[in-house]
Amino acid sequence: MNHAENKQISPPCLETIQDAKDALNGNKLSTLATAKIVKQVYDQLGDAVSQKEFAEYLEISPGNLSKWLHIGSSKIISDNNPDLPIIFSSLYEMTLLESKYIERYGDEVASKKLSKLINKGRISKCSEQSDIKLLEKEIDDLVASENNQKRQEKIVALPTANASNDKTYDDKSSLSILITENQKFNSFVILPTNKDIKLWKDKSIDESDIHNDFPLSDLRSPSLTQTLTCFIKIPMKNIETGLKMLSGFGFTYRDTFVPRHSGKKGYTLLKSDDVIIRGERGASTSLKTDQIKDCKKNTLLSFVEGVSPGPYILVFDEVKREGWTCLMK
Repeated sequence: MNHAENKQISPPCLETIQDAKDALNGNKLSTLATAKIVKQVYDQLGDAVSQKEFAEYLEISPGNLSKWLHIGSSKIISDNNPDLPIIFSSLYEMTLLESKYIERYGDEVASKKLSKLINKGRISKCSEQSDIKLLEKEIDDLVASENNQKRQEKIVALPTANASNDKTYDDKSSLSILITENQKFNSFVILPTNKDIKLWKDKSIDESDIHNDFPLSDLRSPSLTQTLTCFIKIPMKNIETGLKMLSGFGFTYRDTFVPRHSGKKGYTLLKSDDVIIRGERGASTSLKTDQIKDCKKNTLLSFVEGVSPGPYILVFDEVKREGWTCLMK
């Protein structure tokens, strides 16, 4: 019996929750109408039930409930209902786009600009999630360009400032700083901490959630003419989480390096052993060597230097090594 079944709440609350559950399980209502009912019910419950408990009563994941609530709360979706996509994933992506516009322009201007996109047909009933993501990239690129311009203006205004943007081997940066500086990398090595793995291991977290939580993909070099590579070291028991991370960061899975058990024949069960998964962005490539001597940090970095071009970035760890930028969450 789950937590929701154990908790004692009043009959009126149970009846209200059932309304939301019926809307989710039925097929007669549109996605937006369902989202509005779920949001209204959640608001009516107030402090009687937490969001996690509400999700349990509805028999959906907390992450999925959050998406329904975002759709039900969106002003741009509510105001332009007939002209917007009817697919759940596309509508949720619209809420992310709306948030980016509000952050950049404020509520009133954001609403006008998004309405223009709808009137011009750039957002329509037929828009898919990928179409909305392209619009998100446009606003992301605009903000990054503006931030970079502001930074350059500040540098010029300083009489003793050194305008060089060269990175040294022991630089440590936050993701927001690197994005603002428009830094780009060809090769990524990711050494997630137990805390990161535990956070992203949750079944309610998917690739898009990881992308939104930690948009590492914004640091990828343009991959039209070259192949970008990402290596993630992770315990075999958490390989599912590693694959979610790889996809969330914008790479396609290619292969896995596993420990070699010398002197043994047949198949060996891997449990707590560390494995290294490799992903790429752009054209698929074949490695010239298929063996990494061990999974120690510097050994892995040396291997990556031999099979993939720089600039290089090490994520979630530090190293004093020339040519590498370190990114701590």
